[in-house]
Amino acid sequence: MDETWSLPGRWHSDASPWVRGVMEDFGNNGVRDIAVQSAKAQTVMNCACWAIAEDPGPIMWVAATKDQLRDILRDRLTGSAQRAAA
Repeated sequence: MDETWSLPGRWHSDASPWVRGVMEDFGNNGVRDIAVQSAKAQTVMNCACWAIAEDPGPIMWVAATKDQLRDILRDRLTGSAQRAAA
């Protein structure tokens, strides 16, 4: 659960149906490139979590600054995982 999202609780694609195809394509090994214009951060985080669970391997996350990357990791990725484990 990402507590920074505007809708509380678990993420559901019903709130953003336009990203379903993106996430389905992400899991398709035949798809080489994906372009996203809306709901980018949350969609990419969902795909990264899927990859960690289902198809582990290297992942690179690019952010504008080190501070922005630190905030994303702390507030949106590891923070939520640490709270869920508690």
